[in-house]
Amino acid sequence: MRTLGEGFQIIQADSGQQAWEILLLDPSIGVVLSDLSMPGIDGFELLKRVRGSILARLQGLPFVVLSGAVDQVHRDRAISLGANRFVVKGDGFDELKVWLRGQLDDRAVSADDAASGPMPGPAPVEARPAALVSSSPLFPIPQHASAPRLVPGDPLQVWFQAALARISPTPAAPAVLYRVSAPKMPDLTARLRAGIRSADALYLDGLHAGWLCACGPYSQTVRLGLRFALLAAGRQAGAQHDSPLIDLCMQPVDPAQSLGALTNLAKAAPSMASSKGPGIRALPGLWGPGWQCELPWDAVRLLAT
Repeated sequence: MRTLGEGFQIIQADSGQQAWEILLLDPSIGVVLSDLSMPGIDGFELLKRVRGSILARLQGLPFVVLSGAVDQVHRDRAISLGANRFVVKGDGFDELKVWLRGQLDDRAVSADDAASGPMPGPAPVEARPAALVSSSPLFPIPQHASAPRLVPGDPLQVWFQAALARISPTPAAPAVLYRVSAPKMPDLTARLRAGIRSADALYLDGLHAGWLCACGPYSQTVRLGLRFALLAAGRQAGAQHDSPLIDLCMQPVDPAQSLGALTNLAKAAPSMASSKGPGIRALPGLWGPGWQCELPWDAVRLLAT
């Protein structure tokens, strides 16, 4: 941080999992610098996720592995997984700074070229941050507001378009977009990350809301929505004194107007009916008129199985 902080804007994460979340949400990051030994997801696993992501901006993101000692086995493994550089802490930082500047300058040129084309491109990343993954935070990681601004390049929109491409909806199994909100649950995002198998299927909007995109027959997608609400509530669902306020909102996706579905759901304010059960709403669309209800947690468990 002391060596690179003078020439680069750096975002520091306190774990590999937090780094992965930041990378999914923030398209402005230009380079990743990752330690190997971190709690939870280590540097190798983070590198695998970046190179294996369905998001093109992550697949090609310059990735530097930092190690506390010269270890040829670790170096070979990192390079084989797609790392661009392997740097021993304390050595070669002057060379690293030159390389980082070259990477960010190249991305700025690419962004400028894209912006001059027929479609608007992303903002130049010349002064955008590199990401430093470490074992202790230097300052809080900025969170996205709960009311997303749907403009080209917005992280929520980028995620949604990538999710649609991944699930390949069909007329028999159309896509449905879900948003679950729980403003009084500080551990909501950790619970959703742990319960959703595919990291690319989930979008975390700040600390108290999560988005999911899936496809299937309508009966199955409604059932999946109830499971999403149960996952958000966790063991507190139905507890006499600790039952959380959960709002689940569902929106069928019209293939011809997919971004319209995202906009409608983003504008829908959570209802948070009561603590007896989640408030559930389905916005109007391909499955007909909209509807809403409040179900007790016992009924949610029964219908979700």
